Amino acid sequence: MAGNTLVLTCAGPAPRIGEALVLRDREKELFLQVVGVELVGEERRVVAKAWNWDGGLPSPGARVFRAKFPLRPSHPPKIHLGRTLDGQEFAPGGRALEKVNLIVGAKGSGKSHLAKVILHGLIGARATCLILDVNREYGGLPGVEVLEVGRAFRLGVRELGIEAMCTFLEAFGTPATSLLYFENRLSKLLRERDGFIGIRDLIELAEEGEYCPTRSPGADSVNRTIRSRLEALRLTGMVAESPLEASSFDRVWQGIKGGGAIAFDISGLSTPARAGFAHALLGFLFRLVEEEGPLPFVFFEEAHLYVSPQGVDALVTRARHTGITSFFITNTPTALPEGVLRAADNLFLFRLPLEEDVRWVAKSGFVDEASLASLVRALPRHACLALGEVSGGYPVVLWPDPLRGLDTRGRTRYFFR
Repeated sequence: MAGNTLVLTCAGPAPRIGEALVLRDREKELFLQVVGVELVGEERRVVAKAWNWDGGLPSPGARVFRAKFPLRPSHPPKIHLGRTLDGQEFAPGGRALEKVNLIVGAKGSGKSHLAKVILHGLIGARATCLILDVNREYGGLPGVEVLEVGRAFRLGVRELGIEAMCTFLEAFGTPATSLLYFENRLSKLLRERDGFIGIRDLIELAEEGEYCPTRSPGADSVNRTIRSRLEALRLTGMVAESPLEASSFDRVWQGIKGGGAIAFDISGLSTPARAGFAHALLGFLFRLVEEEGPLPFVFFEEAHLYVSPQGVDALVTRARHTGITSFFITNTPTALPEGVLRAADNLFLFRLPLEEDVRWVAKSGFVDEASLASLVRALPRHACLALGEVSGGYPVVLWPDPLRGLDTRGRTRYFFR
């Protein structure tokens, strides 16, 4: 035994990489994970990682058995995720899935499917879930209502708020000076006018020169700049023009706060529009949890496409303290800030063909880089490695539940059928 790595001589069939073992030595139990199998002459040796090693060497009478899950008791409600390599049910308690979760894997590896399995389990446990969906992935699940942002779901300016509106204009390339004029005038408008404010109201202010009303040579340029960005925002269809077409985050929330899910389909929006919408949604959620309502579970598909790395970092920090649970589903783990990896409570890892991705994910600290690389390389197709609270700190290779009878396919379109 070197460090916390144990080399076992195997007389019978060797266990598979990733399989769980337990070494019993008198009254002690040492939990092991197979990370490699070696052939030395005619002798087969199993290389296993010890996860609760206290530094003492096993005695000659120690015996190794296949482990039984769960290694730690879980508290209800149980969320059925799938089965381990040897067919045991894997169903952690709901509390184990709270706070920060990462679901990482190559395209087609099964990460979005696992996200749907988790979502399906949370809905069954009467949790309140929201999804930012960039790939039209979630329409086939019962209990999930899909709202297409820019068509079925539009918001008034007041509902979006000043910060989100400024995020929109900034993402559309509005210069800092013009953005400051816009923010000041919009703040004044919200104080002066009660009721609904639409995108055309803001455009009219620009046409009337209201954002920079001085007679300075640059005033016309500021108003024209703001007007052009507001027109670009109007074309996204995301900001309502009249009260009749305006939706509301609060109305949506009231419909699911007793359990259920809303998937906001943002696939049809541009990157700047996605960024602004995400900002508005998160602003609503942070205000909501301050009122001590139900705590939401929020799924972010490929968050780097609409939230900056600094924004993701800030989101995770603030969400953890306010009680919001986040799931980040991505095939680009290097787009996740290192701080988010270190803050993760759970990591669900599928096949990653690029070594740099494995090295980056190892910064989460759940397992050393060498062991992680060995386990990921040996993962069967569509299986994942679960680490963190859901597994009691012990890495578990998991076959996600197939969700038979449910449509869990994405909405990829093809020319050749």
